[in-house]
Amino acid sequence: MKQALEKYEVRFINLEQRDKEKINLIAKLDDDIKEIKQSKANTSSIENSENAPEQLFKECK
Repeated sequence: MKQALEKYEVRFINLEQRDKEKINLIAKLDDDIKEIKQSKANTSSIENSENAPEQLFKECK
């Protein structure tokens, strides 16, 4: 009985550890997504500012 209890305790600890690892991976993915979105927004902003003179020229015609 004691061995069975110890075995289940070890399994429970391993499951808790895997949960922590998953939580950390999810947090890292969330950070990566935020960085990608920010980078995309910055790139879009730069492209828009580069096209601004062309848009003004077209509007003046």
